[in-house]
Amino acid sequence: MLACENIAVIYPARGGGRTALNGVSCTLAPGRITVFVGPNGAGKSTLLRVLAGVRPPDRGSVTLDAVPLAELSVRRRASRVALVAQQPSVAFDFDARRVIAFGAEGAGHPSAAVDRAIERFRLAGLASTPFGALSVGQRQRVSLARAWAQLDGSPGTCLLADEPVSAMDPAHAVRAFAAFRDLADRGAALGLVLHDLSAAARLADHAVLLGARGTIIAAGEADEVLTSDLLSDLFETPIHKTEHPGLGPVLATDAPRRAV
Repeated sequence: MLACENIAVIYPARGGGRTALNGVSCTLAPGRITVFVGPNGAGKSTLLRVLAGVRPPDRGSVTLDAVPLAELSVRRRASRVALVAQQPSVAFDFDARRVIAFGAEGAGHPSAAVDRAIERFRLAGLASTPFGALSVGQRQRVSLARAWAQLDGSPGTCLLADEPVSAMDPAHAVRAFAAFRDLADRGAALGLVLHDLSAAARLADHAVLLGARGTIIAAGEADEVLTSDLLSDLFETPIHKTEHPGLGPVLATDAPRRAV
């Protein structure tokens, strides 16, 4: 179980600091998918970085199974927690397979974990392509495969992903969502930042709404949090929720219609 308590993050700024997170507490439980939803600048990406141990909080604590995250060795942390950034990049132009292998090697997994990740995200045809030559959606798939190889389906692990399918075509996005559910079913905890509210409502077990000032507005079971009223207030625009037969919840805003 990955948890944070009373997290505050303040970024330095001219004339003072900017508070990105203020008093945030949440828990990512094994076997469940938590989605973080909120407007731009609400601190969602910062929260994932704090949970992953990449950005130390200015106040508060992060624990993994009640052990402070900072006390774990780099190898131990890598074998338990994987982070997929919103805009994945690598320092050098390694090919896709090498990037995926970094995940397995960092966590001490065998090369078979790389093969499993490549197969899961259908990347065999791109394995020898330089990362920089890939489209944004392809980079997202490679980054998810790297995290998949890093965790290798082990129970008690945690995947943190920031807008992981935002540039993928629909087929690959659906496969990614299926991979997330599969990982949760194996006993992993997942924390995902999603702007696609319909996808969040269909995928999530638990939801956390972050407000513009980096505070938690609501948290709980997804169907109780991802409601028209709460989301309309959060985003300051009307959001309608309907149930579509065979599809599930659909959340949509009022959009201008094409003239006929």
